[in-house]
This record gives sequence, C-alpha cells and structure tokens, in this order.
Amino acid sequence: MALKERRAAPEFLGGAHRLARAAALLWWGAAVLHGGALAHDAGVDNGVFRSRDGGATWLQVNPESFARGALALAVQPNDPHRLLLATDSGLLGSRNGGRDWEAEAAGVLSGPAFAVAFDVDGKAMLASGAAALYRTDGNRWREARTPTGAAPARALVSGGVAGRVYLAGWSGLHRSDNWGRSWTRVDKEFSTDAVSALAVSAMQSDEVHALAAGRVWSSRDGARHWRLDEGTPQRVDALAFDRTLPARLWAVAAHRMHRQDQRAAPWEPVGAPLPDAQAKVRGVEVSADTMLVATDRGVFRSADAGASWALLNAELPNHSDVALLLRDPQSPATVYAIFSRLGPEQIKGSSAAPDSPLARSDIALLVGAYAAFAMLLVAAGLVVRRFTHHGAESSS
Repeated sequence: MALKERRAAPEFLGGAHRLARAAALLWWGAAVLHGGALAHDAGVDNGVFRSRDGGATWLQVNPESFARGALALAVQPNDPHRLLLATDSGLLGSRNGGRDWEAEAAGVLSGPAFAVAFDVDGKAMLASGAAALYRTDGNRWREARTPTGAAPARALVSGGVAGRVYLAGWSGLHRSDNWGRSWTRVDKEFSTDAVSALAVSAMQSDEVHALAAGRVWSSRDGARHWRLDEGTPQRVDALAFDRTLPARLWAVAAHRMHRQDQRAAPWEPVGAPLPDAQAKVRGVEVSADTMLVATDRGVFRSADAGASWALLNAELPNHSDVALLLRDPQSPATVYAIFSRLGPEQIKGSSAAPDSPLARSDIALLVGAYAAFAMLLVAAGLVVRRFTHHGAESSS
C-alpha cells in the first residue's frame, strides 16, 4: 500500500504542477491582450516625462493611477507647478509639478479627456471630453457650450489674450473670446480639412498659423481671415514657433526642419534629415539651437541646430508614439513629453459606449486574472487535500 501511494504522489503532484502552469499561461495571455506585449508596463511605453535641460535628461512624473493613455498636457502660465493632464480615463491636475495628482472636474467630466488649456492669465481652464467641453467658473467646473462636431477636440490653444481660445475639433476650427461661453467658426477657407496643429505668435496675438492636410494657413487678424502660405514645403507634418526667437516659425516636412524668419520670406531647409525616414512626425519644439521632434517611434533631439540627430532612448520610451511635446511658458529649457499606448482615434472610438467603465482589454485582463487565480486555488486545494488524506491514512 505504501509503495502504491509513493508512486501515486509524483503523478498527482505532476498534475497539480500542470494545472498551475496552465494558470500562469492564462495570466500571460491576458496580459498580452491588455498591454500588447508582456515586456512593456505603464512605466515603459507610456507616461509623462519632464526635462529641465532642453531634453538632454528626463524624469518620469506619472500619476500613480496612470492607465494607458496621456493625451494632452497644459502648464499654468503663471505657475509652472500647476499642471492639467488629459488621459484616457479622465482629467487630472497637479499643484507640485507632477509629484502628486488628483482628479479634476470630478462628477462633471466622466470618461476620457482629449485636450486641455489654461487661459493666458492662468485664471481659467478648459477641457474637452468625448462629447462635450468643460470650463472653470472660479474654482468650479461646468459644461460649456460645445459647437457641433467640436468634441472631442484635437487641440485647445490659448489665443494670447485673456479669454481667447482656439478649438481644433474633429471637424472644424473655432474661436472663443469669452473662454468657451460662445464660439465662432473660423475655417471657411479650408473647412474641408481638419486642423492638426495651431501656432499662435507670442509677439502678435492676432498672428495665427494652422496646419491642415499638410498645408500651412496664416492669419493676421485672429483667425478671422486666412491665406494659404504657398511657399511652405510639400506635406508639412508639424508646425511651431521658436521659444527663444519668437519671430521664427518652424516646420517639419520630408523629415527635415524648415524655418521662416519673416512672414513674406521663403522657407529655408535647415540641417540634416531625421535619421529614421519611416518615422511619422507628430510635433516639434525648438528653442534656439535645441530641437525636439516627436514621432511614432520616439523623440529625436538635436543640440546643434539640426546638423545631427539622436533618438532619446536612454530615459524615454523608444519606438513608442509621442502624443505631445510641450514647453513650459516661463522656461524654454523645461519641456514635457507624453506617450500613449492608445491614440486619440482609438480612444474616441472606444468612448462611444460611455456606460462601459472598462475597456475590452481591461475585461480580458480581469477575466484571465480571475480564471488563473481560481485554477491556482484548485491546484492548491488538491495538494492540501491529498496530503491531509495521506496523513490521516498514515496515522491510522
């Protein structure tokens, strides 16, 4: 009898081991469905990063409850410690430069937030949810008037004077002069093309440049009238003013930097092309000779006016999509980069069912986790039962 039990025990333990191994495989599969790859977690391929030295070194300043997507960030013009962050799971705010985060607009804005902005005087905020806009009235958030087709917003950009803000919607470009109480559509010259970037001059608040379908449009009267800049390169991907030379306008086209120092002057190609010709450019930030270009494969940096480029892969996620590059209004050397596992288009699509609090991948992860945990409990129970039964037989 004892010999038979000794033979059965290894067989039984082998079965329990196989059950535990199946549970581990089930958990692994759920993790892959959730994150896209087992080796990547929230601190590897997405998050909020800050540099104090023009992009040479970076520090991650994620919220502790960070999920999959950081979509937009705003820095208060008068207080660099006050941040507003739009994520796929809601709107967050920080008052100490990103060390701590708390929910903003709780009970008012639910679901993902897509765009955020501070007024030029720092006294008011504006955010875009999936279906509506929200603005602050004093310290209170409330729903604002939302133009048809404007939500979710691609971008909210302060207009350089108190109360003025531009809204680049999924369709349509709008301007408000009373911080979202009312809106005027201002894109009749190019209304068939969505605006992907806006650049407002720090020297002349009525000077605005818009990027739509790879073409640059310019306005001298606060977006009331536009003219096509015929001299821009073909298929511009990104547009921005220089932070330390505010009269200089930069564009990225064909993976190369181009600049314009006077509005009637021709655009001049600068430096060498980006080293990755397959990267899709998302945005650009320039401060004198220091250039940062956001792409779907990470952030490229040049410290010599574009003569040479390096992919910042030591402290930033590489081969990950950069949702935004943003400089501190008061400090050109301080810049933020935010990465998102999901793009705005994906989050926009998934937010069509706002009553469902969990994304499909989250449900897969939970189901896999519970199933794996249950299988481990069964395996452990069988082991305990087997050895308890064996001990009772031995004692008898």
